[in-house]
Amino acid sequence: MPSPKFKKGNKLREGIAPWNKGIKTGLAPWRGKKRSKETIKKMSEGMKGKYADEKHWAWKGDKVGYVSLHKWIYRKLGRPSICEMCGITELNPYKIHWANISGEYKRDLSDWIRLCATCHHKMDDITNKGWKTRKEKSGQVNAL
Repeated sequence: MPSPKFKKGNKLREGIAPWNKGIKTGLAPWRGKKRSKETIKKMSEGMKGKYADEKHWAWKGDKVGYVSLHKWIYRKLGRPSICEMCGITELNPYKIHWANISGEYKRDLSDWIRLCATCHHKMDDITNKGWKTRKEKSGQVNAL
């Protein structure tokens, strides 16, 4: 049977002050206090760019993945609104993509072009690549 002094809700340490009561540790000096709007703005301005891109501890450089690279491109170049190949503009902005020109997916902003989904599909030659892969998997080596 467990000792009664370890029961849940036991007030064994009642009346004993913690060792750090009244000592300022410096870990959270602002906890529970209000900051003025001016102070908040100054703090925000001071932090801008402090951990951006290459300065961030998790920066991978050119070893970045597909999705993260596209997020970086959208952050740097913005959302495209016009297709550079056919010139269409009336599309939903999500239907116009940043397409990689070289196919190497580098962090080079000049290696990206704005294309609508149709032109992007044509430029990447998705249809023929799909058929080529399907034929290779089925054993037919003849390329298109």
